[in-house]
Amino acid sequence: MAGTGAILCGARTFGGDDPHAGTDQEGAYGGTWTGTTVVLTHHPVDPPPADVEYSDDLHAAVARARELAGDRTAAVVGADVARQCLADGLLDEVLVVVCPILLGDGVRLFDWPGGRKVRLDVIEADGLGVRARVLAD
Repeated sequence: MAGTGAILCGARTFGGDDPHAGTDQEGAYGGTWTGTTVVLTHHPVDPPPADVEYSDDLHAAVARARELAGDRTAAVVGADVARQCLADGLLDEVLVVVCPILLGDGVRLFDWPGGRKVRLDVIEADGLGVRARVLAD
């Protein structure tokens, strides 16, 4: 979290059902992170909430998140935006955390009909997730 300079997410993730809504843990990283969130959406809210920017273009949203992050990490949160970034070669690294809870419906992170090869170099793994570097094709 300390290394995160900006967050990029989609509208579904941004407007999602935060189980900590209305508490001091509401928001990214349990409410402990502050900074700008870039939301990829075709339906921006006007005026945007404080510390929120909207973009309807994936490449522009990634560029803006990277600019805002400076020398820190631009974190991509949410399966659909992460999948789009992977497909367009816009991710340097992925961190996938598997939670043993029933989520119901959702977006599959690695869902490419017909298949697509994404080569990963595992950096670290533990009982909660895997952090891997995305390798070029």
